[in-house]
Amino acid sequence: MTDFGRRVGDMLKSDYDVNEDDVVDQVIGHHESHESGEDDEIDCTGLTGAVGPAILGDGTAGRVLRQLLIGISNGTNDYTLKCNTFNRFNHTPISTVDNIPKNATTSGFTLDSGGTTLTIEASILEGNVLMAIASIYSTATGAALDPGVRPLSNDIVIVLSLESNGVAQDITDIVDAGNIYLTILYITDA
Repeated sequence: MTDFGRRVGDMLKSDYDVNEDDVVDQVIGHHESHESGEDDEIDCTGLTGAVGPAILGDGTAGRVLRQLLIGISNGTNDYTLKCNTFNRFNHTPISTVDNIPKNATTSGFTLDSGGTTLTIEASILEGNVLMAIASIYSTATGAALDPGVRPLSNDIVIVLSLESNGVAQDITDIVDAGNIYLTILYITDA
């Protein structure tokens, strides 16, 4: 057995949440220095707050990681969409918006004239969108789709393309086969 396998430690709430408010008050980490044989102490006091610490790799305090699930289906009128968002993490859900026509904005959603670009407007998102990625949660169509998602002027832009050739598809045609659900992970500045 290695030295690591014989080590024992405890994580008592009384050590890390002294005032019992279910927020870690202080984290003290110990590790043994292989060069000196002495313990080094890492003090991470003060990492709590309303927004929390900076996102690792980003280094900017105040940024928030969020995740939503968007449902896209046929609108009541021909060649329109019906959309709504659901909270997965730090996102305020948007109730159903019906009859989003091509070349128009309806209650925070914009569909371009070709039906290939659906935009979730900043007006229904919290904070300014800095980064976004997506995956298909479920789709009724048999075609393999690639969900292209990117931030643009604090909005989230969605383009669904065929994986086989990268050609953007008219979303109003795709939803004729059934609903599409996308999971979108995004970062905002607040």
